[in-house]
Amino acid sequence: MKKKSFKELFDQAKRRDTYWVASLILDFTEGLHKMMEANGVSRSELARRLESALLILLRCFVAMSISH
Repeated sequence: MKKKSFKELFDQAKRRDTYWVASLILDFTEGLHKMMEANGVSRSELARRLESALLILLRCFVAMSISH
């Protein structure tokens, strides 16, 4: 069995959905990190903000489910 070159392995990987999902996750986290640094937001501050946003979303979903 012939050993595959790096390019062949890489091309094979790019045909899989998992490759593109991992690429999107990496792009998102790199962008988020850059934005956090640019705005002086720590990980703990981001967590606090996300928790607040999550609670707001949950309240909206509950209100929507009650009204339907």
